[in-house]
Amino acid sequence: MLNIPELQEYLQAHTRKTQFRFDALEVYNVPTTGNDLERYLAGEPEPDMDRKGRWLDKLRDEQARGLYRYKVWAVPTPLIDRTRFACEWGYAYNVKAGEDIRILDLGKKPWPEGLLRHDFYLLDDEQVVRMHYDDEGHFVGAEVLGDEVLPKYREARDIAWAAAEPFEPWWAARPEEHRANRAS
Repeated sequence: MLNIPELQEYLQAHTRKTQFRFDALEVYNVPTTGNDLERYLAGEPEPDMDRKGRWLDKLRDEQARGLYRYKVWAVPTPLIDRTRFACEWGYAYNVKAGEDIRILDLGKKPWPEGLLRHDFYLLDDEQVVRMHYDDEGHFVGAEVLGDEVLPKYREARDIAWAAAEPFEPWWAARPEEHRANRAS
């Protein structure tokens, strides 16, 4: 199992053209958000741009180098605060910086047949990294899988991508979910 630094190193070393990510969990308890979740819930106007800006620069640099980073998140609706936070302070910024994000809205359609129910990366359509989390959404480790599973993961990626909606129109169609429009 790869830990977070090993996973980051592996992703960087094994991604040349495309990096697909599928997120199956509703809640992730990961350290990458710094204290932004607490700031979001407290009503602060924007993420910590010292932290977030570095990530956005990375996305822009990857796009400029020709890396296509895309993902699907299977989201139960109605949304919880953590999901709203991820949308408003995560994805809304990431999409503008070049990441192609789609949402599989599980409130509008059931889990698609053939779609795996766990998180994974598909790197350059040739390598699979399965992500492992505990019941509270804490990262446990990542596992590099063998070539024999590639067809199953390519199919899962295609199913997820076809069933999901582009983030920006999906989010724009839900103004009642935007923090500014929610009753305090």
